[in-house]
Amino acid sequence: MNDQDKIIDLRQSDEDEADFANEFYKKAWVFDQYQEDRISLFRSVLFDLNLPDGYVVMFGTHNCKVFETWCDHWGSNRCLGFELYNDERLKNVIVMDVRGLADWCVTPIALCWNDVGSWERTPEARNSSYAWAKKNIVSGGYYLERGDNIAGWELYTDMTQNGFVAVDEILDGAYVLYKKK
Repeated sequence: MNDQDKIIDLRQSDEDEADFANEFYKKAWVFDQYQEDRISLFRSVLFDLNLPDGYVVMFGTHNCKVFETWCDHWGSNRCLGFELYNDERLKNVIVMDVRGLADWCVTPIALCWNDVGSWERTPEARNSSYAWAKKNIVSGGYYLERGDNIAGWELYTDMTQNGFVAVDEILDGAYVLYKKK
């Protein structure tokens, strides 16, 4: 089975997750305030980070408003987005089901934000992007993820066991910024 067949198989094996993401993306998630809050958050927390060499990756670019602020700041050539749809047709947004990310796809990551679905509603997709990013973040690189209370599991323990340290709790622990040793 080739990798494209695996991606198709993943979509067919868990249509509920893909259907939920599609409905959420197309119908429910039009929160301009959420996007503005994230842009403000990133400007105050992430934009001043001294990043090592590598890509700046966003899982879950939605309509690319937040992602475009990253491209404006770090440059489009350095930014890489993943989403089920790319309505904006940005050349640096990869349209795919992240459950199909494979170990052979090695990408050096300097900063990653995992905003694919949620740990509760789309756990397979969220975990796939999380596991792939953890392996690809370079030494000195950063990973922004939900805090344990929102994630619903001991993400902090897993991150520290995989060579990361928590460097900042954001919005009362809603997010945690980790740095790879």
